Amino acid sequence: MRLSNQLIGFAAMIILLASCGNRHGDGEKLPRVKDEVLTDILDSLSNQEFTSFYSKISTDYQDTSRKVSFKTSFWIVRDSALMVSVKYSVVPVLSAVVTPDSLKMANKRDKCYILQSQLYFKETFGVDFSYRDIENIMMGMPVAFDNSREYHRVKDPYAYWISSHKKRDADRVTDSDDKEVILYYKVADDLRNLDAMRVESPGDSTSVMLNYKTRQLVDGYMVPHVVEVTVNTPKQELKIELEYKKARINKQEELYFVIPESYGACN
Repeated sequence: MRLSNQLIGFAAMIILLASCGNRHGDGEKLPRVKDEVLTDILDSLSNQEFTSFYSKISTDYQDTSRKVSFKTSFWIVRDSALMVSVKYSVVPVLSAVVTPDSLKMANKRDKCYILQSQLYFKETFGVDFSYRDIENIMMGMPVAFDNSREYHRVKDPYAYWISSHKKRDADRVTDSDDKEVILYYKVADDLRNLDAMRVESPGDSTSVMLNYKTRQLVDGYMVPHVVEVTVNTPKQELKIELEYKKARINKQEELYFVIPESYGACN
């Protein structure tokens, strides 16, 4: 597979997406906190309001056969559109726009385009994220959190983990051919931010783990700074590190995306 095609797939993964959080640094148990406190924190974080976001992202990608680094520019206009532009060795190779119901990509190296519905992500990666979920992932906010459902505490005295499933129910899903997805959220030790998320799809033995290693304060928002992403599939493990730079939030952002008339559909 050519590098340009790999970048297309990975850029889609970036938009779709981002490891388990590290244990408490000094090995001491954390203070006890009620389950309701943790779910209230996650609900508050998932409902943070913003109008727009921009950042440059330095990306390091590694799988079983290759390592590659590239630069990404990333824009969000809340609930409207999300755009990514990828450069490899300072040469633009891809641009893409995601809306609540569509995906458009322009492969500038091969001079071709992809036009798909939002189902592209589910069909390609096996996880059914909504457009809002994709925004939340990139902003370091809880994905698919719903305060109307019941969440369950993961027994771990060194970390504040909440799961969408009880342990016995998670084991049941793991042992079946069900396509149900299990979500895990890790609240930071200081109870102020989301430290990590894990998404498991036991039916196809796939998991995505996001570790928000560091954050940065930008105009009153604690947005991601360094993010580690690990994707495990039956065939291989992918590791990605994203470093957000020059971030800005709630500024006027205008998205420009054009597919040249000379481009044909990508094979």
